[in-house]
Formats: sequence, C-alpha cells, structure tokens
Amino acid sequence: MTVNYKQATVPTLFITKNKQRVKQYNKTVYLTNGDEFELELFNPTSKKVLAKITLNDISLRNGIILRPGERVFLERYLDEAKKFIFETYSVDKNNKEVLDAIKDNGKVEVEFFEEYTNQIVWGLGYSGPTWYSQDNSGTITCDNSTTFICNTDTVKATPISGNVTYTADVNCNITMDMAPVENIQETGRVEKGSKSNQEFDYDFTQFNTYPTWTEEWKILPISQKVYTKEELKVFCTGCGARRKKDSHKFCPHCGDKY
Repeated sequence: MTVNYKQATVPTLFITKNKQRVKQYNKTVYLTNGDEFELELFNPTSKKVLAKITLNDISLRNGIILRPGERVFLERYLDEAKKFIFETYSVDKNNKEVLDAIKDNGKVEVEFFEEYTNQIVWGLGYSGPTWYSQDNSGTITCDNSTTFICNTDTVKATPISGNVTYTADVNCNITMDMAPVENIQETGRVEKGSKSNQEFDYDFTQFNTYPTWTEEWKILPISQKVYTKEELKVFCTGCGARRKKDSHKFCPHCGDKY
C-alpha cells in the first residue's frame, strides 16, 4: 500500500529587493550599507493570518493581516511611512560586551497568528487596527572622542575601535599607535529609510493570542559573507568574458590565458 503525505502549507517570509528575493543561506541574507528592502509575506492557508514583525529584537507591536492566498511585499514600518533600510557600522570584534550588544542586529522575526473562529467564547482573540502609532525606533550615537588627563607621561584609553596606546609628555602632545584593522567587524541594523507611499486599511478581525508559526531571518553585511568556490567568478582580462568552467585555461572568445 502506498501512502502519500501532503506537505503542510504554512505562511512564509522572504527578504526581497525590488520584489526580487535575495539569495539566502540557511535563513541568512547579505546586504550592503544603504540597501532598502521588503518583507515578502505569503499566506497559503484558507484563513486570515495576522503577521507580527520584530526587527533588531524590537517588536513593531500590531501587525499586518494577510487574507487567504494573499502575498504582500511590505516595504515600510507600520507606524511611520518610512522604508526598511539596512545600515552598517564598525565595532570591536574582540570585545565580548560589544558582541553581546550587537547579537540581535539585523534579526527579522515574524509571528503568524491564525484567525480566531470560535465566536461563542469572547475575549480570547485579538482585535484592533493593523498598525500601531508608536515610535519603536532607537538611535545610538557613538562619540569617538577621548578625554585625556595629562598628569602622567603615558595615557591609555580603550575607544570603540580597539585598544590604543597614547604616549604624551607633560605638555600633552599626543601620538597615536592605532590598533590593527583586524580588530574591526562590520555589523548592521534595520533602520528607517526614505519615504514610502505604501498605505494600509483597518481590519478588526479577531486572531488567536498565540502564534501558530514563526519565521526568523538574519541580515548581515556583505563583508561577512564567506564565498564558496562556485560563487567566485573569474573574468578574462582581455575581453571581460566570464569563465564558464574551471577546466578552461584560455578564453574561448579572445584566446587570452585566464
């Protein structure tokens, strides 16, 4: 006897740019500084689904409703008409406190809540608008300046870029021996970008108070990507044509050696 198992259809999340999916690596995508992107949300179920979004481990509170079979490319915050943008900066990768502080950078999580169908018992479902007018963003300003107290010959400080030794005489003429660049790691967060024209409507459908499905993704700077051999592209220095096979030693177009 043959038994056929039907694969369950569940709501999905993808990261897209210009509505084209970004290549993923085990739920991880890589973007460059200043890339604006969308969240592709799809509901393949026969009921409405509420998608609640968390960015950088900060909840956007109320969510967006997907009707049965509906696919939405969400490009903006729910409380403000600003597009999603990925912005990068550098930190000291050898500092444990720094690494703990940035562990949720670029984290994208969506919880999907099923439509509440039991109309006999009241008060167990969600009701409210599909957006939340509260500013949940946070801005961190880093100051690279260092204050020196020149009462000794040598002053040591630890700025955000790594350990630096400052040598000063009694007149405070300071020379700097910078830490190696290898101490620096690029990280990135989801922030608010340019103005969005995407608009929302209200929907007062009730939903379960617990999520049925959860999707979690991570956005990292392109500098953290480790390229596989298949992804390394080789081009001819003569005509610019791409080498199609590793076994090719000479360009088939102009004859130059790769």
